[in-house]
Amino acid sequence: MTLSSEIERRVREGADPGQASVLMRFFKTAPGEYGEGDCFLGVRVPFVRSVVKDFRRRVSIDDVRALLASKWHEIRLAGLLSLVEVYKREKRGGRESDLRGVVDFYLSVIDRGNNWDLVDVIAPKILGDWLVDHPD
Repeated sequence: MTLSSEIERRVREGADPGQASVLMRFFKTAPGEYGEGDCFLGVRVPFVRSVVKDFRRRVSIDDVRALLASKWHEIRLAGLLSLVEVYKREKRGGRESDLRGVVDFYLSVIDRGNNWDLVDVIAPKILGDWLVDHPD
């Protein structure tokens, strides 16, 4: 089993169909609304964060790419939170080119963060951090 599959399996353990219905209304997923078509498992954000925390030292860009391919909002959330972990590791590593690679990857998959909550959890931690260090 790949690491991304294991992360997805763990996130799915927190699924709650009743909560999924609430989230679909809250995030305006009906036809014509801003989140039209987004799909929810009903997993609470703290649960997703705890799963990501368990894998933060091993997750890779390839794992993130696989998670971001999901139709499920919470799986994509796990992917974006994992990307923040990759960014932090690369920043500690100190190689500018590796850090820039994470930023470029995020920009290439930015459309997978298709709702305000997904943008709020990642943009300040990757793009915001990058722009503070690289204002030009």
